[in-house]
Amino acid sequence: MSAASVEQPFDDEPFSLTAIADEIMERHPGYPVEIIGGHLLATPSPDAPHAEGPASGRT
Repeated sequence: MSAASVEQPFDDEPFSLTAIADEIMERHPGYPVEIIGGHLLATPSPDAPHAEGPASGRT
């Protein structure tokens, strides 16, 4: 990998958190996506298979 590709990974186009959030919402419907303080947060759907922890089925 050249030094130029490391320094310019996005072909000179700045990334947009809004565009990335839109893409996540399109690929993963039902996932809440938020931009808070310049950070992108995506939370898995509450009804996803991993939403139940290992102890949830124990009595």
